Amino acid sequence: MNEERMRILSLLEEGKISAAEAARLLDAVREAPGTPARSGGGDGSGRVHVQVTDSATGATRVHLTLPAALARFAARLAGKEEVAAELAGAGISADDLERVQEAIAAGTVGTVLEVADGDRGYRIDLWID
Repeated sequence: MNEERMRILSLLEEGKISAAEAARLLDAVREAPGTPARSGGGDGSGRVHVQVTDSATGATRVHLTLPAALARFAARLAGKEEVAAELAGAGISADDLERVQEAIAAGTVGTVLEVADGDRGYRIDLWID
């Protein structure tokens, strides 16, 4: 059993999270980041996952799942100047954003982006299934 699952079960056992929260977190790590990306069918029917993890505790702070079509739309918005500035503040460059857009368009499956910010203590993973 991987470290993330053990941590979730430990938090549940300690009463720090509910059973429902544990189930949601276990679902989130089932298709964990780190799976190498591969090209898929390109039909746009996949899901894009964005997960923000606390680097110190390993706890998932945010796990967002979007249909690929909606993620494509959001990525186009992210090209706007204000949104691009916000993403840059989170450590996501214009090149990163372009890579994500291309991966979604190509139907890529697997990890597309991994960003760690040691100063702020978080890690962002983006993958497509």
